[in-house]
Amino acid sequence: MELLKLPYLIHLKILSCLEPFEHFFLGLCSRKSALLIRRIRHNFDATTIDLGHYTIKTQNNGTRGDDFIMWTTYYHPKTIDLLTGVFWNQRIKLKYNGRTIRCRITIHPERKIPLLWCREKHLKALPIAINSAICDVFNTSSEIRIMADMDQLSEFPNIDSVDNLLEYSRSVDQIEYQNFFDRIDIRNALSILIKLIPNENAHVFEIRGFVPGWRHIYIEINRRMLSSNTHAIYLHPAGAGLSSHEVLATPQMDVDEDLNVE
Repeated sequence: MELLKLPYLIHLKILSCLEPFEHFFLGLCSRKSALLIRRIRHNFDATTIDLGHYTIKTQNNGTRGDDFIMWTTYYHPKTIDLLTGVFWNQRIKLKYNGRTIRCRITIHPERKIPLLWCREKHLKALPIAINSAICDVFNTSSEIRIMADMDQLSEFPNIDSVDNLLEYSRSVDQIEYQNFFDRIDIRNALSILIKLIPNENAHVFEIRGFVPGWRHIYIEINRRMLSSNTHAIYLHPAGAGLSSHEVLATPQMDVDEDLNVE
């Protein structure tokens, strides 16, 4: 790569003119280019996977995230109108769990960030692969933080654990919801934004220090959905207008002290 043959100060001058996603693509070229990218001060130290908007966000702990890169599949119904964009000549290859994912690249016409296109069979693996690659290139936290709409469980990544999960569905099938939390281990914090109609077997989580306007939130899941070292669980009323930074900035709370199970 000709860029790496230039003096260091020239490197910095050129890199200062590039967008963060261009730093990412450059860092994927080689280990040497990744080391060069890590010498630059970036304004983020973590990433969040927003499944509802097919977007990876970069952010500092406790701050609102910035859109960094998107992903989708060819002919996905939610992004089919973006397929008219002009593909870059170069493709990108990402590796995850022994699988190679080849993607084509366009630029989103309004958000001006890259959009990676892959085959449908890679839909569940691609966001985790992108997130892992970003963490590797920029040497940021490798924790997995996900914002998810449980109405789209069929597209949830094929993983069995996450660090932080913000769930913002308005309604969901209770059996699917239960099965999801039976198989997912949440290592740090869970933020729930959902209303479910309880049945006679429903568990009731009550928030101590009652907030005016808040009621009991009835859910079909119990404490088994949390791993033994989970630090926090948040229950929010629908319509709270949460953003990803509220998942990242999670205090070290004791679940038994802050939640009361009736």
